[in-house]
Amino acid sequence: MLQTIDRKYFKYSQILCDELFKLLTSKLEGFSAFENIHLLINSKLLEKGTDQATNVHRIIYSDFDKGLQSPSVLAYRQLCREWVNDLRLIFAFEDWAVQRYPSIRVHLPRNKSVFEFHRDSDYSHPLGEINHFLAITKCQKTASLHVEQSLGWEDFKPLELAPLQSAILNTSIFKHGDFINVEEYTRLSLDFRAIPLHCIVNQEATRASLTKGKTMDLTDYYLHSSNLLDED
Repeated sequence: MLQTIDRKYFKYSQILCDELFKLLTSKLEGFSAFENIHLLINSKLLEKGTDQATNVHRIIYSDFDKGLQSPSVLAYRQLCREWVNDLRLIFAFEDWAVQRYPSIRVHLPRNKSVFEFHRDSDYSHPLGEINHFLAITKCQKTASLHVEQSLGWEDFKPLELAPLQSAILNTSIFKHGDFINVEEYTRLSLDFRAIPLHCIVNQEATRASLTKGKTMDLTDYYLHSSNLLDED
C-alpha cells in the first residue's frame, strides 16, 4: 500500500499565518521571521515530554486557550471549514470531526520537532483520520517531516513544501518523524486532523491519546464540523 499525498493551497492559510506572525511579534522579543526563531530561543535536543515545550509552543497554545476571542483561533477554524468543504467534495460525507486545536511543530536547527518516528494510531488515534500538514515556512531536506512511502517498509522521504502549502496525507498508519535539522533555518508547521463523524460515533469505547490524555471524541480532541465557529 502506497502513501497518497495531495498538495494544496487554502485561502485561510495565509490569514492564519499572518495572525501567528502578529502574535509572535507581540510576545517574542526580537522576532522578525519564522525561519529565525532559533536565534531567539535556546533549546536542548527535544525528546519525549519536551517536543511541545518551547517558548513558541507556550505562546501559541496559550493564545489558543482564549478560544474564538483569539484571531489565530478564528482563522484556524475558518481554515478547517474551508478544508472540510474540500473533504465533502472528495468523500461525499457531510459530517466531520475536526481536531479542536492544531499541533505546533518547531523544527530548530540541530534539533527535532517530534521525538520519535511513529504512527498516529500508536497513540490511540483512530484509523480513519486524515492529516492536514500546513507549512508555515518552507519544508525541505532535513527541515521537513519524513514520511513512509510504502506501508511497513520505512522508506522515508522528506515532505517538501513551499510556505503556505498544505499536504493532505495519512499519518495514522504510515510511519513519520524527523531527522536532525541540519539546514540553517527553523521549520515551523501545523498539523491537524479530520475524520468522518461516523468513524468515531461508532467506536465501542472512547480512547484517550497517549501523549496528552485527551479523549478521542467530540467532548475533547475533536469538534463537530458544524460547530467550528461556535464558542467552546
